[in-house]
Formats: sequence, structure tokens, C-alpha cells
Amino acid sequence: MMDETTPLCEECGYDLTGLVPEGACPECGRPVARSLPDSRPGSPWQFSPGSVSWLRTNLAVLRAPAELFASVRIDPRGGASLLVLNVLLAALLLAAPWTGTLIGDPIRGGRGGGPMRELLTFGWVFPAQVLGIAAFLVLLTMIEFAGIRFIAARRKWRLTRAGAWQVCCHASVGWIILGVAPLAGLALVYTLGVLLRVPLGRTFTIPATPGWRTSLGTVMGISLPIAGLVIGLLVYELLVHIGVRKCRYAATLRVATKG
Repeated sequence: MMDETTPLCEECGYDLTGLVPEGACPECGRPVARSLPDSRPGSPWQFSPGSVSWLRTNLAVLRAPAELFASVRIDPRGGASLLVLNVLLAALLLAAPWTGTLIGDPIRGGRGGGPMRELLTFGWVFPAQVLGIAAFLVLLTMIEFAGIRFIAARRKWRLTRAGAWQVCCHASVGWIILGVAPLAGLALVYTLGVLLRVPLGRTFTIPATPGWRTSLGTVMGISLPIAGLVIGLLVYELLVHIGVRKCRYAATLRVATKG
């Protein structure tokens, strides 16, 4: 099996071993220097992790994903902190609107038991809900990681473990979209029903279901958040797809060892 640090042409996958950086790929003509690990400076987060670089990295992934993934450093280290921050924020956005509203939620069941009991219940239930959703998103990310590695192998691409990992971590801003989109749907329902006073509460009978009546507000309140979840998932998948295309032949950065 070819070493993951072996330089390949990032356009066609041709083995560039022995070719000078000033030369070009014999197969497609891409400059050799543009396919070497040194040509990838890294994302803002990889260069200097922090609040500003976190924002810059996520905005860059959304605004110009192809350019961002073409510059991501294929480093076996790092990436996990970016993933954790993004999934925690996404989980917070997903959990907040529904906390204390669903049947069986301990926060809902604890209402009426006094301020202290309600506070204590919220103090452990809400963080547990956020962590549970975050863990589920991380699980989906790991499934995606395994999936793109499998697909890359089937298509004869040399997508390294580090490359797949960095793609999944940088694409995790898609999980934030997954959290924001349902909120946008709920905000639309609120705007129409409360601010614009559209009669969303008027009931009607659903075709083919005699006697089952509902309202436009109920339909929108259910369908729009679900549509938001689907949109967020599609955004994440699209970002991963672009990332894989840009990193499918990229070489893993050699990690210096001590001693």
C-alpha cells in the first residue's frame, strides 16, 4: 500500500516521487509544487486556534468551500477541537427550543415543584440533552468519516485518514446549519402568526382523514423544523463532498518525531 505521505498530483493522482517542485505532472500538467504538502498553508483554525479563527474558518467553509479545502493542511493532528466546538453549538441550538416542551421531558414534569426544584432539574437535564445530541452528531461524523474512506477506496482515490478527518472536522459547520435551520422555521411561524397576524390557527380537515382536523400553524410548526433538519444535513453532505474532491489525493503532512 502506498505511503500516505507520498506526494501525488492532486488533480489526477499521478505519483510525483522524484520530480522537482519546479516541474509539472507528466499526466495532467499541474505544477508539482501545487500538489506538495507545503502548498497547503492550513485553515485559519489550523494556523491559530481561537474565537476569531473559529469564526473565519466556518465562514470560509460556507462562503468558499473549494478554496478552503484546497488550503486545508492534511495533518493527522488537530481538527477534533473544531469539531467539538461546532457540534456543541449545534446541539445547543437544537436542544434549546424544545427543552421543557416535549412529553416525558423531566423539565416539563418538574414544573410546579417550586423554583429550587425547577432550577435543579434544569441544571442537569438541559446539559445532558445538549451532550446527548452532541454525542449523536459526533457519531454521525464518524460514520461519515468511515463512509468517505470506503467510497474513496472504491473509486481508487488515495484519501488518507488525515485527509478524511480534516474534511469531516472542517465540514462540521454544517451541523451548525442543522441547528439554525429549524430555528429559522419556527421564527417564520412566529413572524407570520404573531407579528403579521396571519390566521394560522384556523383549522381544516386533512384529506383522506375524516374527522382529523389541524391548523396551518400546526402543520408549519412541524414541517418547517423537519425541513430545516434536512437542509442542514444536505449542507453538511455537500461540504464533505467538496472537501473529498479537493483532498482525495493530498498527501498527509509528515509529523516530526523526537529523538
